[in-house]
Amino acid sequence: MSEPFVSVEKYDGVACVRVRIGEKFRRYVLTKAGCIQAGRELFHAGAESWMNSSSVDFPQEVKRGFKWDVHELMDQGFREEMEKADAPRKSMIAKMVAFCAKSDEFLTSLTEAEFKLWEKALKEHGEEG
Repeated sequence: MSEPFVSVEKYDGVACVRVRIGEKFRRYVLTKAGCIQAGRELFHAGAESWMNSSSVDFPQEVKRGFKWDVHELMDQGFREEMEKADAPRKSMIAKMVAFCAKSDEFLTSLTEAEFKLWEKALKEHGEEG
């Protein structure tokens, strides 16, 4: 699959963000929400990077008065979806760490320097050892 490509264009008189992934493409109205949704689309398509037209850098040339940064909004949508997808894994890891951290095996396996760091981390996060 070729790298996704993003552009800003007019379609039927409406300013849009156009996302092409492979041979398929979708258009999103050039609004703050539309740009965020375009970033979400890229995440769900499995994109790790994408190319864009210079029109993405200058959306005001397509829609006068457009004041947002298309790159930043797309990145926001991409990151939001990535964090949602990653949340269950992070939760599981946090539970594993909390469980293991309470075990005698964990605490006795720490070197003196590691134990000091552990105590410091507990104090910083409001936990008691």
